[in-house]
Amino acid sequence: MKFYSTLILFLFSISLISCSKDEDDTTPLEGEYKFIGVTADMYSSNEMNVEGAMQKAVAKMAYVSDKNSGSINFVGARVVARGISYHIKTTLYGEGYVDGELVDTTQETVDLTMPLASSEAKFKMIGTDSIYFESGSIFMSSNNPKARPTGAKLRYEGDKIILDMIINDTQNVTQNDVKVVSKTNNKVKITLQRK
Repeated sequence: MKFYSTLILFLFSISLISCSKDEDDTTPLEGEYKFIGVTADMYSSNEMNVEGAMQKAVAKMAYVSDKNSGSINFVGARVVARGISYHIKTTLYGEGYVDGELVDTTQETVDLTMPLASSEAKFKMIGTDSIYFESGSIFMSSNNPKARPTGAKLRYEGDKIILDMIINDTQNVTQNDVKVVSKTNNKVKITLQRK
């Protein structure tokens, strides 16, 4: 009986030690990373009723960035981006619909260099494989008026971290007394390499 009492006391002590942890703001991401690049598959649409006809404009674009530069630093519960820039060259596809019928298509070359930018945002780790930004993200400061909550799944490949993001958003706005429903559905992959 004494053996079982000692064993139970020992296991209880271990569980107390295991449950207690130092309050530390560090995360597995802590440190500085080189911005390797971003790939994206982007979709947006605007839908409105104009004089009884449902009109919808759709834009689609996919890209892989090149000429990437800049660094990302995870410090405590903050992410600080410095000198982020990249170039994309891709095709933007457009479609126009009236009452569900395709009436127009367009395509246009997009050749764009994102100017150097810096940002800072707060984040939280969700478990060990997800990150959540209450406002902003790696590329947008928390105090930006357009900042929205975003999250990402994390994957580790050697000294690289890959953030997989799915950004879905729906907004209802009124333009010139016409109600417009704007939707976005973007899949973004950001690759960072530990310095």
